[in-house]
Amino acid sequence: MGTLVERIVGGMVVGIIVALLITVVWPWIEDGIYGEPVKIISTQFDAPGNNDSENLNGEWVKIENQGSEDINMSGWTLADLEDHFMSFPPDFTLAAGQTVTVYTGCGDNSQTELYWGRRAPVWNNAGDTAFLCNSEGRIICQRQSR
Repeated sequence: MGTLVERIVGGMVVGIIVALLITVVWPWIEDGIYGEPVKIISTQFDAPGNNDSENLNGEWVKIENQGSEDINMSGWTLADLEDHFMSFPPDFTLAAGQTVTVYTGCGDNSQTELYWGRRAPVWNNAGDTAFLCNSEGRIICQRQSR
């Protein structure tokens, strides 16, 4: 167990490591791990209104291609902490400088709007994390609700 001083110093070291992870590593993950220019730029996990089930498209995630080249997102996925996931449509390409908003509910897909087709809310109102993964399953970007 060690002396009281050893336990305090050990606790301080753990605290410093956690602080570094939160301030240095976490923003790096949120900004993109593998240098991909595709980022989750905003989210709305709590749909407006009293009942999320009545406004599924009030839940959304907005993704932007901040690069200078188009990105083929075939096979990419968007997921939450509870392993709900949406696969991007085959041959979906996000043009350079453009955004796409992924809505939880139903609608007609376009280059700027994609619909998950869920019949129930996905995102946790009290807090959730959106993960964007490439076709190899690597997390490219993640964004936590604030």
